[in-house]
Amino acid sequence: QAAMVELSDSTALGSYMGFGWLGLAVGGALGNYSAGALYDLGKYLGFEALAWVIMFVIGVLTAVGLYWFTKRYQL
Repeated sequence: QAAMVELSDSTALGSYMGFGWLGLAVGGALGNYSAGALYDLGKYLGFEALAWVIMFVIGVLTAVGLYWFTKRYQL
């Protein structure tokens, strides 16, 4: 947020801030909807932990990807 303020034009700061938070809003909405749908599917299939297992797998894949990225680009 501080970097966005420093890099943006002061006359259009609201536009920059709105666009910057758009990803959080869309991600939150899609994440909540997807988690609810996965929970309902898991309940229907008799595996109520389905949403948690899928989120765990996504988290592990993200961590592995970030580890690979930092090693590849020496960050």
